[in-house]
Amino acid sequence: MREPRLELYKRLLLTWNEKVNLIGPDAREHLDEHIEEALEAARVLRVGRSLAYQLAREYDATGGVSGLPVIRVGGCLRVPRWALLELALTGRVVRLCDAVVAAGAPDD
Repeated sequence: MREPRLELYKRLLLTWNEKVNLIGPDAREHLDEHIEEALEAARVLRVGRSLAYQLAREYDATGGVSGLPVIRVGGCLRVPRWALLELALTGRVVRLCDAVVAAGAPDD
């Protein structure tokens, strides 16, 4: 993350976090990754960073009915790439809790 505005955003977030505790310790350790992930989602959807975060919170709050598909991992929200592409290409919001993932060996 080299853009000066993003570095300023990161410093302000960490400073504010000391007073308000916005993010957990895991999020602080991986803050650059979280910001990059939000920026990637924003680029794919052609929306701004703030709207991407807003849509992620909406998805989390509505149980996957609307918003940007995310998985909560501790204090972090992660955007699965395949769900992001599904939203970008078809406009369909994937309910991750209903997604079926093939696991193990195929049936014989």
